[in-house]
Amino acid sequence: MSRPREEPAFPQRSLVEDRRCQGMSLRDWFAGMALQGILANPSAVHTDKNWRHGAEKMAYQLAKAMLKQREER
Repeated sequence: MSRPREEPAFPQRSLVEDRRCQGMSLRDWFAGMALQGILANPSAVHTDKNWRHGAEKMAYQLAKAMLKQREER
């Protein structure tokens, strides 16, 4: 079953109207969690002293891979 790529990470009902609040996308949530792991142990990912410049790009690449895997299930 295919899911939209910008699916909200934490959907909720609005108290004002009977509709969903979008909030953060699942893609952004996955990227944030991946970035947290990269920053917790940067030596496991890169040995280059300038690795921080590519950390955010790597986080979104990992998020994209997680979304792809999720769609394949």
